Parts: sequence; structure tokens; C-alpha cells
Amino acid sequence: MSALAQRLPDTAGRCEAAHFMAIDSLTLIGASNAGLAFALAARRRGIVVRGIWNRGAVGRQRAAALLPGARVFSLDEPIASDADITMIAVADDAIADVAKRVVHRKGTLVHLSGALPASVLGRHDAAAVHPMLSIASPTAGSDALTGAIITIEGRAAPSECASLFVRRLGGRPVPLRAEDKSRYHAAAVFASNFVVASMASATDLVSRDLADGLMGLARSALDNVAKSGPTDALTGPVLRGDVATIERHLGALANPQDLALYRAASLKALAVAADRGLAKDKVDAVAKALGA
Repeated sequence: MSALAQRLPDTAGRCEAAHFMAIDSLTLIGASNAGLAFALAARRRGIVVRGIWNRGAVGRQRAAALLPGARVFSLDEPIASDADITMIAVADDAIADVAKRVVHRKGTLVHLSGALPASVLGRHDAAAVHPMLSIASPTAGSDALTGAIITIEGRAAPSECASLFVRRLGGRPVPLRAEDKSRYHAAAVFASNFVVASMASATDLVSRDLADGLMGLARSALDNVAKSGPTDALTGPVLRGDVATIERHLGALANPQDLALYRAASLKALAVAADRGLAKDKVDAVAKALGA
């Protein structure tokens, strides 16, 4: 926690917005996919988007096109907000510097980083909000926020305000402790970014007409995880202790990155297979084939 946040007491015992309908305005700083998704969802729920700040001209143009009528400013201009929610949606390494420039007259200041705590904003009236979603476009992301789990971290009063805002958008707020954020965000990277990376490797290995088949395979694997959990959902050569097939796979992978990813993921799968009861001699044989 910053020295400023430590000096400022959390004077409000509860969110000033007595109920979620009292949150009726939003300022967005950073026209990222996630930030614009929140702004679109907010407008659809009757929340006024007071202003949008962004550094790049292309981003400002996109924001103006997606949210006609909203005032759009360069991030080089002064940043002043009297909205109920002021949302910072810039890159993690820029959040603290941007927060110092915000003249925040009322309401709650939030950032969208899944990795950084609310205290990086240096204020007692701040919270961190992070959607458990992969938001590749603002429009699709705004739709996906309905029903999505969205983590909330920060002091009691601003966290309550942030939770009310999330509920207003149709999301499901879940509290998160600051000390758990790094582990939480690493988990999110495994569940999202690494899935994409794995699919990039997979699609590189087959012809284009098999790409749809890979998507169906991935969906069925995730469906099985959702139904049974990862231990019971595991299938494939590692679970069977099929060393010959694994060695053929290793021989077929020419890209060093694909080879490293295959080995690392297989070792994790091997730990899961051991939990499922794979015999120790087969566990040892697979580990040896993988170079462990």
C-alpha cells in the first residue's frame, strides 16, 4: 500500500450510492478493449459516459464511433472527473502515473488491472475491478460482461461501490484480497492467454481444413473440465503412459517453442495422471521421455 493510501483513512463506512441505481455516470481513461466494453455496457444500462480520455488518435476515433455523443479527449489534456465511477483502463505500467493526474471530484476511482492492487492508485476511495473474460473486442466484450464473474479488490466502501456498478452491468462481483492478486492473475493467464498460445501451436501443425476440428476438440475439453474438473477430464497419451506416442510427437515438433510448450504441458499432465492412478513405472517412463 502506498504511503498516501496509508495516511488517508477510509472515512466512508459504506458506498455513498445507497443502491445500484444511484450509480449513473462513468468516466473512462484509456480506450482499451476492456475499458470500451465496460463503457458500452454502462451506456446500455442507462449510465451516462461523461468523457473518454485516450493517448492515441486511432483509439479516440474508435471510442467516438462506438459511443457517439460522448466527449473524447487526448490523454495529454487535463483529466477531471465528477462521475460516480472513474475507470482507468490503461496498461499496468501506466496506471499509477495516470492516477496522479486525475482530478477526481467525487465517486469511486477504479482500475482494470488483474495483477495490480487498488493501492497503486494512491487513494483511499479506490478499487480494482477485473473481469474474468478474454475481451478481444469492445462490442463482444460488452455483451459478455452480463453474467460474468468480475473480481473486486480494495477498501470496504469503494469496493462496495464497484460491486454495485458491476451488478448494474449484470455482472457477478466476487471479492479478492490484494495479497492474492498475483496468483489470481497467473491463473487467469493460464486459463486464457496460454489456451490461445496452445491453439496457435496446434493450428500451425495441421492443414487449414482441420482448424475447425481443433476448435471443437478444445471446446469439448473445456466442457469436460467444467463438468468433471481437470483431473477427471484429462485424456490422451500421457494419461495412458503411452511413451511411444509421446516420443513420436516430440520427433514431429520442429519449432523449439512448440517443443518446449509440449514438454512443459506434458509434465503438468503427468502430475494429473499420477493423481488419477497412473502406475509409478509408467510415470517414470513418461518423465524420462520428456527429458525430466
